[in-house]
Amino acid sequence: LNQTYAALGDAVIGGGSGMQDGFASIFGAASKVHIVVSEEAASYRPEMVWLAAQLGSGRFEVHGGEFDAPADGDAVYRFFELFDLPQVRGSGALIQKALEKRVRLTPPPRPIFEEKLLFALLWNRNLREFWRQELGEGFYPGSHAAAAPWRVSRVGNHRVVAAQGAIPAGTGAGAEDLRVQSGGLGFAGCSSGVGFERR
Repeated sequence: LNQTYAALGDAVIGGGSGMQDGFASIFGAASKVHIVVSEEAASYRPEMVWLAAQLGSGRFEVHGGEFDAPADGDAVYRFFELFDLPQVRGSGALIQKALEKRVRLTPPPRPIFEEKLLFALLWNRNLREFWRQELGEGFYPGSHAAAAPWRVSRVGNHRVVAAQGAIPAGTGAGAEDLRVQSGGLGFAGCSSGVGFERR
């Protein structure tokens, strides 16, 4: 749209190429940028392919969730959310390389950036009365323990939150319903900086 309106002579914030220029600028001096789009976000893949083509020069490549082999010094744009890590086969290697500072991973894998992941807080029993007071009984009816849709599990070295049923059997031990946890949830303490930790 920026290109279209700018071509028509309208004053567009950032100009006709503002979106492309802004996106390209977040990767610093990395000579190669890998845009990794998960299956869950596949409807956005055509937009990312278009953007990579607009930026030209072969610097930007779009990959599926199985991609796990960026070269040292490359940048990776993460178009997958932390709740979906078990379905993004290459995510473990990408996060590990980012932790080792071999690649630049953006956005950083921090739960605070994950809006779907944050919905798990609605099912934290320690916050039950807070949500009831803030959202009202009409929004927050009935028993909280009836059907919590989130689970915590360990996948490799990462503690992750995912929709119930999204974590394949055998991916890790110790999965437990958030609704039956006796402790609170925190955003820190796991080795990768990913997911929730009971405290």
